[in-house]
Amino acid sequence: MGTNNVIFLEVIEWFDETGKEIVHRIPETGSGEIKWGAQLVVRESQAAVFFYNGRAYDAIGSGRHTLATGNIRSLFC
Repeated sequence: MGTNNVIFLEVIEWFDETGKEIVHRIPETGSGEIKWGAQLVVRESQAAVFFYNGRAYDAIGSGRHTLATGNIRSLFC
């Protein structure tokens, strides 16, 4: 995959198997577009924070959420 390719995200979920990670970027590199109606799964010990152009725009707590949003470029869990 080239550096200019975009990943279209339909189900967004992260599980830290090591238990040592504080922040995780989804996707890890490049750009990701969140599809309208995508599912976001946030575990009890997590929060999801949406970033765009280097600014935090929203935070979501634990649960399964259906996202009705335009293009938000980065998601950190």
